[in-house]
This record gives sequence, C-alpha cells and structure tokens, in this order.
Amino acid sequence: MIKRCEHEACGEAFEAKRSDARFCGAGCRAAASRARRAGAPSAVRATPGLVVVQADPEVAARLEALEATVEALAGRVGEGQVKAARALADVAKELGQDRSDTNERVCELEERVERLARRKERVEPPAPAAEDTAALDARVREVEGQLQRTRRRLGSLQRRVTEIDEVAAAAVNMLAGAK
Repeated sequence: MIKRCEHEACGEAFEAKRSDARFCGAGCRAAASRARRAGAPSAVRATPGLVVVQADPEVAARLEALEATVEALAGRVGEGQVKAARALADVAKELGQDRSDTNERVCELEERVERLARRKERVEPPAPAAEDTAALDARVREVEGQLQRTRRRLGSLQRRVTEIDEVAAAAVNMLAGAK
C-alpha cells in the first residue's frame, strides 16, 4: 500500500508494510516525535503540496474517515470500469459472431453467382428463348447486388468490431493502470 510520510519536512510517498504505518522510515518518525515533544503541531500531508495542521484528534479522525470514503469511491469506480470492459467484450464477441455469419453468407452468395454465371454460359438459347436469358441476366444482377450489399455490411461490421476492440483494449489498459 502506497502512503505519504506524515513528517512535515518529508511528505514523500512510500510503500507501507503495515496498514497503520505513518512514516517512511525511522529518521522521519524520530524527527516527528522530537517536533511533538517540542510542542510544534504535527502535520499530515493529505495531498501533494497541501499540508493540513493537525491540532485535534477529532480532525485527524475526520480526515481518516474522509480518506476511507475516497478510497471506497475509487474502488466503486474501478468496479464500474471492470463491468464496462466486460460489457464491451460481450459486444465484441457478438459482433464477431455477426461477422462470421456474414462471411458465410458472402461465400454462399459468391457460389450462387458463380453457378448462375456457369449456367448462363451453358445456355445457348434459340431466338425465342431470349426472354429466359434476360430473366437469367436479371437474376444474376440481383444476386450480384445482394453480394455487394452484404460485402458493404461486412465491411461496416468489421470496422465496428475494430472500434470495439480498440475501446476494450483501452479499457483494459485503463484498468491495469488503475490497479
């Protein structure tokens, strides 16, 4: 747990080995003790650059309660970030499934277009059967249109998945930084 040294002259951050640690080392603890015995008020660094003079135990207790409240709120914010990251992962997974389904549909449509094109090549209609060729041409154009629309949708889904992947990665990085 990272804490700030309560010695007024120091105020440096340190890794506390115990939850009730107040000073970064024996030198600061001794200097603060000498200052208290000399009658100087003790000081607590609540935030960098801000020194709060502690003349009353009630003030110290209130400050500790406020710090605990801030830590609890920070924990709740962290939980919210985790929930948001999980929701983003679920959405990305769902979009990935949509992308897979769309890829399958594109393959099916491409196969249909190829079959229709082969069928059209095999058909050598006599003069009266020109209507069949026109209908076949219309059907090929229709299927090609479906294929183009499906490809556009696939591109759109791929962009959305990429965006969600980037947001999820940023959320994971943010959560990793918050810990």
